[in-house]
Amino acid sequence: MVSLTTESHHTILLRIVINIIDPKNFQHFFIEWMNVYHKITDDEIVAIDGKYASGSYNKGKNKSAIHMVSTFSAANDALVGSIKTDAKNNEVTETPELLTLLQLKAVFT
Repeated sequence: MVSLTTESHHTILLRIVINIIDPKNFQHFFIEWMNVYHKITDDEIVAIDGKYASGSYNKGKNKSAIHMVSTFSAANDALVGSIKTDAKNNEVTETPELLTLLQLKAVFT
């Protein structure tokens, strides 16, 4: 039986891989992959929302929580893309950058 306090080799390997990945490159390739998986049409509804990653705040290292703006395809129940934002900004100021990355036009009615 594996102890809950003991990390498995898989967990350690996953942590190493995640720490090696460049976030900007991952973001680029994730969006490209999602465009292959699903091309957003002009009449499709895409939800935009800002969140912070629970548990990403580190009081001991004085590290603030990670804030993100994400887009979600309602038709496919899939995350289309997301970007990390500065904690001092809000999702409204960061949304145009994400829409540009996804090659989407903002249409509000």
